[in-house]
Parts: sequence; structure tokens; C-alpha cells
Amino acid sequence: MVCAMKRFVVLVAAFAAIGATTSGCGGTEDLGLPLQEVPAMVAAATCDNLPLCYGDLGDLGTSDYDCNARVQETLEETSIKRWQAMIDAGSVRYDGVAMEACIAELAAGDCRAIEDFPYRGACEPAFEGLLAAGDPCNDTAECPSGGVCQFDGACPGTCGDVRAVGEPCGSNIECGSGICGAGTCRAFRGAGTSCGDDTCDVGFACDDATSGSCVPWSEARTVALGGNCLDDLCEAGLSCAVTGLDMEGELIAECVQPVTSGAACNFSLPDVCPIGEYCQTDGLTPDGTCAPLPSAGQPCATDVDVFAARCAADAICDPGDEMCVPARLREGASCTGNAQCLSDLCASGTCAAQSGCALDEFGTDE
Repeated sequence: MVCAMKRFVVLVAAFAAIGATTSGCGGTEDLGLPLQEVPAMVAAATCDNLPLCYGDLGDLGTSDYDCNARVQETLEETSIKRWQAMIDAGSVRYDGVAMEACIAELAAGDCRAIEDFPYRGACEPAFEGLLAAGDPCNDTAECPSGGVCQFDGACPGTCGDVRAVGEPCGSNIECGSGICGAGTCRAFRGAGTSCGDDTCDVGFACDDATSGSCVPWSEARTVALGGNCLDDLCEAGLSCAVTGLDMEGELIAECVQPVTSGAACNFSLPDVCPIGEYCQTDGLTPDGTCAPLPSAGQPCATDVDVFAARCAADAICDPGDEMCVPARLREGASCTGNAQCLSDLCASGTCAAQSGCALDEFGTDE
């Protein structure tokens, strides 16, 4: 999944019996998880881990929709189609038993595996690349084990070695460390590593107020219900709500619990309202009421909320006229812009499949 966003713990299957047969030079394993069942399994294994891996950003990113449904439909419309095409072309062999091990790793909360699925750790063997070093490629899955499709800004890329710390890169997947920052592979920055002004790796937050080092998100979210959250993060499951101003005109913010549909609310991060609703305010104060997010054909939700221009899960805000338009559209649906399509490609007014090149699938960490 693309940084980012590329930018998400339930393990719903046990390992299959040992042993499998393959179909020649490409093809699909006879045992293990069928490729078409991967999207639902990946969604179930990752969505509960998003707050663990991305902290408040994980909460924010799923506050408007059902994460499982979103991840599943995105994989169905993008990655699965590309992987199946590579299998059919004989450049990749899929291993369903290895994919089950991959799902277990995702479900266990391996944040780097979630960030770079399916090209890290136990996930890598699920797709055996059948191309040779130096061959043109469209996806790292096509390259030999331990290799990477080096794009260098253009498609197709070339199967080569992963790049070492300090070498130039265009995406996380090109680096052996899994981290590409400012165009250069850098070392993993995890627990106990000094962070300063730099960004910690996925799964960690910079504790700049005390230790100045990276700490797991679970240790960074420490403020309990009712506590002041202006400078620190609320415990998991709580939101930081702006409740007013003090005598000196400074914001008052405290950790609060989620509220029910239609209830009174305050501007908060993540939104305290149920999925599909937002705290509708008058735009002048942080006080409001939970209301349904607007659907296609309605004006976008724009107010004091930092998520200005929000729409319901099946719509997106057109910045031109600030109206919600249909989104999450599958191949063949009518469209006016790339953002409306699950494939992120609107061609001649119709959502179309991407070319198959994975150049833009992986982002960088900075």
C-alpha cells in the first residue's frame, strides 16, 4: 500500500497443510490462500493495526469510512489485477501458503510489512519473481528474491540489487532498510533512536518533549480521559477535543470518548462522531452536532474542522465547485477526474486500469 498512502488484528485463517504443487513457469499454487481471497484477508489483518503503526494518523485516516471495506476494494481493483496479469504473463509465481504466513505477519502488527506489503519479511516469498537480474520489469515481485525493480523515475524499470544506506532512491521499496528519505536510502529509525527534527519510522513517534528519541506509538499515547492533550497524545480510543478558551485566550483541549450519532460534539482529532458523520459546527466555534457526511451532489462539509472538504465514503470533494462527486469507482464507470477512480486513472471520461507499472505505488518516508 502506497505511502503512503499508500499509503491497515484479525487473523482469520490458520496455516495450510505443508506441501504444494505449481504450474510450470508461472501460475498459481494449488494449496494455500487463493489470490482472489487476499484482499479480504489483508484488510482484516491490517486495519486494527493502523493506530499501532501510524498513531493518531491511523485513527484519522479511517474516521470517515469502514477500513476493511476500503482496503479490500482498493486491492481488488488495483494490486490483484496487476498481480494476476504478471502471473498470466509468466513473470511471477504466486505461493498461497507463503501468503498465509504473510497474513500472519501483518496481523501480528509488523508495521514495516504493512507499509511495504507484499515486499518485506514473510510477505516477500508469496510472489516469486521469474525474471533475471538486468531484465526490464514493472514490479519488484517480478525480480529475483532479494532484488528490486529499480525505476529511476521511468517505466519499465530494471531488476537489480536493493540499495544500501546512503545510495539514491525513489521509493522505500528500493532500499534494503525499507526507508527512502529525501531521495536517499537511510537507516531504520526506531525505538531509542534520536529523532530531533527528523521523522521516526512507521510504528514510532518522536518523543521530542522528554527523551528526544523515537518511541512506539503505544508509549507516546499517554493522556487519559479528561487530561490535557494540547501537547501530548490521548490514549488509544480517545479523541483530543477543543472545548473552549481559557482566561488568556488559549485553547482548552481534553481527551474525550467517542459520542453517538446526532450527539453534541466538539471539534476533535480524531473526530468523536461515528463513522460516516462529522462534527458539524457553525465555523466560528468548536461546538457542534454529529451530522451525516454529505453525499454526491451535496456541498462538501467545510467548517472549522481541519478535514475541510469532506464527503461521505462513496464521494469526494471537487475543489472546483466544492461539491461532492461520486468516488471509489471501479473500472468502466464514468468519471471526470482521476481521484474518483479506485485505479486513480480517469481516461476519456471512464475509470481505466493502470498500465501495470508499480512506479508510483510506494512513496517515501519524508
